[in-house]
Amino acid sequence: MNRYFSALAISVLALSTATVMAYPNGKPWMTATEKQNGKQVRVPLGSNLDVSLAIQPGTGFEWQVDKTPACLKLTGKSELTGKGRMPGGKQHVVFHFLAASAGSGTLKLKLVRSFEASKAPAKTFTLQVGASRPKKPARRHAG
Repeated sequence: MNRYFSALAISVLALSTATVMAYPNGKPWMTATEKQNGKQVRVPLGSNLDVSLAIQPGTGFEWQVDKTPACLKLTGKSELTGKGRMPGGKQHVVFHFLAASAGSGTLKLKLVRSFEASKAPAKTFTLQVGASRPKKPARRHAG
């Protein structure tokens, strides 16, 4: 019985550590998907930005980060999410970023096959990202 609780405690600790690695400052402030492709987003400094893109396992295609603006920092490895891990099943790959410094730039990801390096990407995803300190609320004057 003690072994069971020890194993359970270790598992909980490992999962909580993995969550902290992906989200150093809590849950994502925003999750961008294909719907935001080519759009512009503003992320408060110190907030987390996730990018979730559809992928079909078993095809050899994978999303890779092609360009990261200086204001963003990739936090950890990408992860697969979705119900089925079967070839042909619908899944998403999620990249975790942190708005680490003020600034703006282009985030670009590409869908490629690693064994076809000379071919153009099958798809690209771009996001114009701006990171800045949140604006302070206006002061109310007594009147």
